[in-house]
Amino acid sequence: MNEICHFLAPDFAALDTIARRPEPFVLWPVGPRPLVAHWMDAAVARGARRVRILAVDRPTLLREYFAAGDYWSCPVEVLPARPSDWPGEAEV
Repeated sequence: MNEICHFLAPDFAALDTIARRPEPFVLWPVGPRPLVAHWMDAAVARGARRVRILAVDRPTLLREYFAAGDYWSCPVEVLPARPSDWPGEAEV
């Protein structure tokens, strides 16, 4: 595993025609936790020492979710990014 794990948080807001949720898709609950928490579990299980999330849809809200500090024993960085800026090793 690369020391830095890159995840892509695409913009699915236009597809949300039923729930009309105020938060981006990666903050929607999957069980008791948001989807991004499951991403973090996977990254740490694979040995990531830091996580970089490239977000198109409301990156500020995603930053707020992680604002309390480091999660899963590794720092999380949320960057606004267009799909054309995503690195090749990033995972959707």
